[in-house]
Amino acid sequence: MRVLVPVYDEQLFITEVMNSYNSLCTVETSFENFWLNKGTYDVIHLHWPEYLFKWKPPTDIELLLLEKILKNWQENGAKIVITRHNYLPHSPNPERFETLYEVIYKTVDAVIHLGAYSIKEYKIRYDGLLPKKQVQAHIPHPIFTNYPNTVTKSEARQHLNIGKDTVVMLVFGEVRKASEKNLVLEAFDAIDTKDKLLIAPGEK
Repeated sequence: MRVLVPVYDEQLFITEVMNSYNSLCTVETSFENFWLNKGTYDVIHLHWPEYLFKWKPPTDIELLLLEKILKNWQENGAKIVITRHNYLPHSPNPERFETLYEVIYKTVDAVIHLGAYSIKEYKIRYDGLLPKKQVQAHIPHPIFTNYPNTVTKSEARQHLNIGKDTVVMLVFGEVRKASEKNLVLEAFDAIDTKDKLLIAPGEK
């Protein structure tokens, strides 16, 4: 099986996923092949919709072009799969990206969800828009193995001045909204010990 993953720069998550299925199929990473409908593939695996436009809001013409590109791939026998990383783009002005998401989700053959709740939320959000035969799959978020890991747990604790018995809750990524902050605090409060520490580098 041949898989095309449109990539124009290095994305750690995409690299991690590709490593997991590289032994099962032939994977190519070509941004150009995707946009030119070039080559023969069984699966086109997309990730963030806005990534296809290098994180910039697409114009009306670009959205029409994307629809045509996706349809061409399907007419040529490829199944289009997308991994759903977030409900909507992390953008202060998401309207144009919302349209982009709808264009993709009403077209793709399958959606990979990183959490079970995502499937429920997705079906509600796009009720009436999705193809009847679209497949929904829950595949848990992979563990990142490509980060260099040269510091031991005890060395990290010593460097950060954290006691060896302290329970540490680390929050990855940005905490952007009050609701997200409250979720983090509720989870931290639920840890049943007094000797605990919350580390949230992305909290604003």
